[in-house]
Amino acid sequence: MAYELLPNEIDRLRESLEREQGLRLAAEGAAGRAERELAERRRLSDLLQVIADAANCAATPQAAVQMVLDEICAHTGWPVGHAYLASADAPPVLVSAGLWHFDPPERFGRLRQSLAVSRVPAPESLPGRVLATGECAWVRDLAQDDSSARGELACAAGLQGAFALPVTIGASTAAVLEFFSELPVKPEAAFLEVAAQVGAHLGRAFERLRAAEHRAKLEAQLLRARRLEAIGALAGGIAHDLNNLLAPMMTGVGLLQGKLAEPEDREMGLVIEAAAQRGAQLVKQLLAAAAADEAAPPAPAEPAADGGGELILVVDDEAAVREVTRRTLEKHRYRVVTAGEGREALTVFMQRWNDVKLVLTDTLMPVMGGVALVRALRALNPELKVVATSGLDEDRRRAELAALGVSDFIRKPFRPQELLAAIERQLAGPVGVSPGA
Repeated sequence: MAYELLPNEIDRLRESLEREQGLRLAAEGAAGRAERELAERRRLSDLLQVIADAANCAATPQAAVQMVLDEICAHTGWPVGHAYLASADAPPVLVSAGLWHFDPPERFGRLRQSLAVSRVPAPESLPGRVLATGECAWVRDLAQDDSSARGELACAAGLQGAFALPVTIGASTAAVLEFFSELPVKPEAAFLEVAAQVGAHLGRAFERLRAAEHRAKLEAQLLRARRLEAIGALAGGIAHDLNNLLAPMMTGVGLLQGKLAEPEDREMGLVIEAAAQRGAQLVKQLLAAAAADEAAPPAPAEPAADGGGELILVVDDEAAVREVTRRTLEKHRYRVVTAGEGREALTVFMQRWNDVKLVLTDTLMPVMGGVALVRALRALNPELKVVATSGLDEDRRRAELAALGVSDFIRKPFRPQELLAAIERQLAGPVGVSPGA
């Protein structure tokens, strides 16, 4: 005889079967969710790795930002990404970095125009809130949560949700990236975590690339400074040589003027002297960018100098300068001995120790220059009179000479009148003036 189930037993079996089916479906759902979550985490991990690698390889901060905009939009399927940079204002505002992702570009022309010129003060908008807090934020529905002109334009373009992340350098926010979706959106916790890491990765790339840019600028400035220094040294050397060429012309014309009897010859001498003066002024303009009045001062009348047989040691590495200077001084009854550089001058001075009353020396010479020569002469005879000359107007050497008690410094090319006046001042001055007095 077959066993028949009672109605209540059938109900219990049915309930048990339904529970088993429910548990099985729940387990399958949980397994599916776990698989989906695991797959999403893998995708997010891959996204983070791609962004980190690309940011480390980017040549500029702009390239790194553009790559992040493209990668996040590709991962999420969101059609719009845009970058702001934080200004240096206090408090800072956000200004468009001019970096975008649009898919398709023609659909979002008005939105792009609006964002390109906007300045977003914190915290009056989604990117403004991110700037103020330094944390990721989102708007689920722009139509309800953002009544700004920016939000209205986004809605008009068919966009509903928005998300923004900060690019952080230390405790400060350097930039904000915002993204728009076509559906209301609330990002998952895992995505928010990865987005924060993306901002930190990008911030480190910013810091590295800005440091590299700063270093490159410093290197370029150093290279430019070295080039300018080299050009300055070259120009200084050329000017020195040009002034040494002009010096015999100006001094020699003055020497010849007294011997020229014909008016036409004297007029030609004045023309040559004026040309030499103009050349000297051009050299001065080239080196010192001389100010307003570049006209040569009128030549003073030549003093009726009478050297009375005093012996002067003339030191210059240019033979023509030495010769013209010697003739000029001898014309005015000075005796002259010469030397081509500092060491030779010391030898000559030691031989004529008691006779040399004044040393006329160039400052820039080979072997031993003028400053070193004057220092050595002061050690031998502190009361010796010195007049310095140079084809360059060098503040450093003039200061060194002034510290050694040299008060007369004549810039080449000079006229005979200037030379004779400086020598007379020194020989007429007090004896025994100490250096630096």
